[in-house]
Formats: sequence, C-alpha cells, structure tokens
Amino acid sequence: MIRYAIFDNDGTTYRMPEGFVEAVMDSLIRYAAGELMLSYDETSAERSRLVEKYRVRCTEFVFGEEYGMKYEGFVQNAYMKVPLEDFIHPDIRLARTLERMNMPKSILTNNPSEFGKRILELLGIADMFERVIGSREVGFRLKPEKEAFERALKITGYEPLETLFVDDTPENHACAKELGMTTVLMGQGEYPYVDYPIREIYDIERCIK
Repeated sequence: MIRYAIFDNDGTTYRMPEGFVEAVMDSLIRYAAGELMLSYDETSAERSRLVEKYRVRCTEFVFGEEYGMKYEGFVQNAYMKVPLEDFIHPDIRLARTLERMNMPKSILTNNPSEFGKRILELLGIADMFERVIGSREVGFRLKPEKEAFERALKITGYEPLETLFVDDTPENHACAKELGMTTVLMGQGEYPYVDYPIREIYDIERCIK
C-alpha cells in the first residue's frame, strides 16, 4: 500500500522554461569564477574537468572538494541569485492536485534544498511537502545513484514498498524500482522500471487510485 510520495522538482512539479537551466549554470560559473579569479570560460572548463574527476555532477561539491569553496557560498551567492521570479509562477491546479493526494510527500532534488524550497514557494505548493531533500542531505550522491534513494528513504522513514517515486527523467527510476518503490514517469515511453507513465503532473491522481 502506498503511504508516501517522493517527487522530483525540476521538470516534474513544473516544466523548466526555456533558458532556466542556462541561467542557473551561468550563476554558478560566475560565482566560482569570481572566487577563483579565473575567466568565465576557464571556470566552465574547470567544472567539466572536476565533474569527470569526481564523477559527481554537483557543482558545489566538486569545487568544494578541489578548492575548499563552501556549500553555503554557492547557495547564497549563486543559486539564490538566479531570478526565479522570471521563470516560476504559482500553479493553483497543481496545489489542488497535491492536496487531493492526501498523503505525506517530500521533494528529492539534485539541487540544494534551499533552492528547491524557493521554487516550491513560487509555485505556491511549499506547504504540500513536509521536507525538501537536496544535494547536501544525500551526501552529494545525486540521482540516479542508488545511494541518493537510500538516503532519502532513511530521511523519510518509510519503506520502499510504501513509497511512490515521481520523476521526469527515465534513468532515475531504475534504482528506485530496484529498491521496491512504485515509479511514475512524468513523460512518455516504455521502460521496464517504470510502473506508470503520465503526460502531466496533474495525472498523478490516477496512479494513486
């Protein structure tokens, strides 16, 4: 029996508008460049090198490991400097859909939890989730890594068989399904590890029923 739901944020609770990903990465690179006194292009290339070196795509983690840059610095001076109001707007229909689900829910995002919370506030659904589990909370082991799901489940306190996982990226469902979670893909396509594909997040209710 499903008693809990874990949602991805970006691309799932909302469709990322054109230019959003680029705006976030631009803010990260500009902040790191200023701290390291490198050019924008040099910093971008260094990020690519570090991602390859540490095999982790988390910008705040790889620069922290290599240069001692603080997580909080990236959050306050890069992530929270993105003009989210230009991209994210209230979604009353989604708020009503989530409310009708009538079960506790959390967000599992590869971004910092502070950034995720701000997005939920702008969507008008922050009070629908009991917690936001971000990059730091899962030890910077990001989806689709199995450890991200194991840590998230430990935080929620629910068993995999009791948990619904909703995400827009197909490969993120493989580990979730392996652990025993019921998987919902926000998108189309047939995958052996996806239980329910849905076209829109508002269709989530039929998966519960």
